[in-house]
Amino acid sequence: MNQWHAFLSQQGAVIANDHVASFGETPSDYPAFAGRSLLFPLDDRGILRLSSGQAGQTEKLLQGQLTCDVTRLGEETTIPGALCTPKGRMISNFMLARDSEGDFYMVMHRGLLAATADTLKKFAPFYKTEIDDVSDSMRVLGLCGQFASRAIDGDRGAILSAVSPDRSAAIVPASEAEALWQELVAEARPAGLPYWHLLDIRDGLGEVRPETREEFIPQMLNLQFADAISFKKGCYTGQEIVARMHYLGKLKRRMYRLGAAGQTPPPAGDPCQVPGSSGNAGHVVFAERADDDNLEMLAVLTPQAAASPELTVGDATLAVKVLPLPYEDQFKSGDV
Repeated sequence: MNQWHAFLSQQGAVIANDHVASFGETPSDYPAFAGRSLLFPLDDRGILRLSSGQAGQTEKLLQGQLTCDVTRLGEETTIPGALCTPKGRMISNFMLARDSEGDFYMVMHRGLLAATADTLKKFAPFYKTEIDDVSDSMRVLGLCGQFASRAIDGDRGAILSAVSPDRSAAIVPASEAEALWQELVAEARPAGLPYWHLLDIRDGLGEVRPETREEFIPQMLNLQFADAISFKKGCYTGQEIVARMHYLGKLKRRMYRLGAAGQTPPPAGDPCQVPGSSGNAGHVVFAERADDDNLEMLAVLTPQAAASPELTVGDATLAVKVLPLPYEDQFKSGDV
């Protein structure tokens, strides 16, 4: 158990599989969490720091590799983005931040740090940029509810990132994280990672997991609606595929939010099929319990699979229904 988990355990955290599973809550408590101020240790997040001794070099590196327009990033803002292969398949997606010293921080699933760093390190020497995993020296906190937009940016060295209208994430130096946690927990109830992921599902915020690395192009995860893709910037790795899909193509599958009865969420990457048909119809992005008896998940599916009342997910056949996404009205006529 690391120092951060030891501290959180003293605060009532239940640690399971090396992550904070809860602070005593169970899925039966989730419906009552709606509208409350909540505080989360986002300990499944990892952080890469990119720095250069020459001004502007790291920005040039990232501008040529990421889907987002890095020039939009100011000292006090964050933007989402993705890193793709030349074939447009995502290696990772992340939140990108920049501090007052000009260093960049990429916050993503811990399981994707190595693949992301290895990809960027192929180009980093040309831009005199160093790439370091700083996950052990920084923490990520999630804020939900009325205090999610509070001005903690700069408070104890934190960088605040908007996640959705009522959620934010704060990147905090490890040396300040415990003190900041104690300040924030006076205003909010602490909660475990599963409920944060459930809120991600309800906000339609899909992400690449290690099980789905290089499986999806950005539009399959609806990243065009998260402002994670710039169609006006110059070339970047995978840009030809991503732009062609935007201007000329039609997605054969995209991400849906589904509800199903059950108590065991299928793991990320599980294949989906329409019962009685052959061939893969999509994959689970990730899933969580919504209450005692129901699950919610994000899944990339064909329109035929999304219209089916049942799906075989992994080895289980589930009765499913499509649930609304907050950006549903932005899909164009003819989109899947």
